[in-house]
Amino acid sequence: MLKIILLIMFITNSFLYADEGMWEPYQMKGLKKELRTSGYNRNVSNVSDLFKHPMSAIVSLGGCSAAFVSDEGLIATNYHALKEDFYNLIQIQKLIYLRQVLLREQKMLKKGLHLDQEYM
Repeated sequence: MLKIILLIMFITNSFLYADEGMWEPYQMKGLKKELRTSGYNRNVSNVSDLFKHPMSAIVSLGGCSAAFVSDEGLIATNYHALKEDFYNLIQIQKLIYLRQVLLREQKMLKKGLHLDQEYM
């Protein structure tokens, strides 16, 4: 039974082929044809040379990597690289909103109003 399962796995796996992945910069020149057919229309030598743009724009995000993809500072990275930063930003925005509400309530209390009386 085990031999049959292994034979089936071997036969099915021999037809599988992955055409995508993470490529090293030195492999880019060899993938020029594939890059062109997938829609990349820039100079392939730029993505194979670590000292030319865009490869020279690689940045580190606390253990993860990213790359600048525009002159305006837009970066491309994976979600997990920024997940904690997004969480922290949301927490900061919540604190700013809470502070604004409290300041608004203080102003209203000075006028002798309460939040529930504002629109009455």
